[in-house]
Amino acid sequence: SGALSDWLLEQKVNRKLDNLVLAGRFPSEMMPEIFIRSEALLVTLRKKEIFSYTIPSKIQAYLASGRPIIAALDGEGAKVVKKAGAGLTCGAEDVDGLVGCIERLCNMTALEKQKMSELGRSYYLDYFEMDSQAKNLINILNNRI
Repeated sequence: SGALSDWLLEQKVNRKLDNLVLAGRFPSEMMPEIFIRSEALLVTLRKKEIFSYTIPSKIQAYLASGRPIIAALDGEGAKVVKKAGAGLTCGAEDVDGLVGCIERLCNMTALEKQKMSELGRSYYLDYFEMDSQAKNLINILNNRI
């Protein structure tokens, strides 16, 4: 669900997209179970300069899930997905680029997708997992005292 839920439902009906499931909202505790059933996870942002400075929290959750990511966004979020090797990226609001990412992912082998999944999970553990980051912060602070 979201701000465009009604429009999306209308498009589904008008375009006869019978294979599209609009499942609605779920509690955050259920997301890992849903993520693991997905072939890939999508994150998008609008093409606004302010959004290029952010890393959407979805990216961290997606990396943690160990699923390939398709990211249609600019800036820091895209850099993380690329640096991690966790998925495919295109610019924000780039419809043709997004279609290309989806097609490339669909044409990848299971081994290639698995590699993305593993790289993303590893990147999450190295750079976003709370316990390891807390230890890193403690080490930094201890070295300054």
